[in-house]
Amino acid sequence: MDNLLGITPRSGFIGVCFAMIGVDEMIDQRELTKLYEVLDRFGFNEEEIMKEMASFTDLSLSEGMRYGQKSMAAITGLDSEMRDNLVQALTEIAISDEYFHDTEKTLLTAVKMTFGMPE
Repeated sequence: MDNLLGITPRSGFIGVCFAMIGVDEMIDQRELTKLYEVLDRFGFNEEEIMKEMASFTDLSLSEGMRYGQKSMAAITGLDSEMRDNLVQALTEIAISDEYFHDTEKTLLTAVKMTFGMPE
């Protein structure tokens, strides 16, 4: 199911996970490892992940910001289980480098607010 912005909810899930690994401006190998681990656990195949990664890595800063906004809009189309899975995935990615940065907390809070979940 595509949303009006051209990003599916599943693509949005991946996109928001990508955002979590870079939101603190420090991409740690442990975060990348955790990213692939949680995406695999929650049913994303390598083709889906690589497609989104190729789209994401070729963007300029302003395009990356728009991609992030579209991803945030797209995740509203996730079902309840996948919403819970996304919050779990983001939490695991954020703490995988053993520090929960303020920017990571802000992104997690924004996702929870998008889903109407308590902070």
